[in-house]
Amino acid sequence: MLINAIAPGFIETPMLGSISADTKRLVAAQTPLNRLGEPADIAAAALFLAGPGSAFMTGQTLSPNGGIYMSQ
Repeated sequence: MLINAIAPGFIETPMLGSISADTKRLVAAQTPLNRLGEPADIAAAALFLAGPGSAFMTGQTLSPNGGIYMSQ
């Protein structure tokens, strides 16, 4: 059985609607890739987990977050 998860960082979606533009810029500035994520970034992670490249992965959490957690 394969059980994996995706734990995204800050992704530019309606969920961030209550966060000000200034805060978004601050978060992007603190992110090593210097931007917020996009839905396509999460879709790519999901496609990887659904494809043959992850056949030997289980119990893992992918965290597409632009490196923000490394920088904290």
